Amino acid sequence: MRSDETELLRELRHQIRNSLQGIAGLLALRAARHPEAADVLRSAQNQIHAIAQVYALQVPGRGLRLSALVGAIANG
Repeated sequence: MRSDETELLRELRHQIRNSLQGIAGLLALRAARHPEAADVLRSAQNQIHAIAQVYALQVPGRGLRLSALVGAIANG
């Protein structure tokens, strides 16, 4: 892969991680402001965190490292 393509992929991965963090943060703010919906919003926030963790375990160009995923699940 060329250097500029690698840099673009790195930037894209960074933007995706930031977006997932932003979504989780917005859900946390909503939960704090709307106690009646806090359980549902925290559940959604946990799902976003799980997506972010799986995304972080991916190796660019090679996909998901199964051993890392199993280890992350086992360690909670």
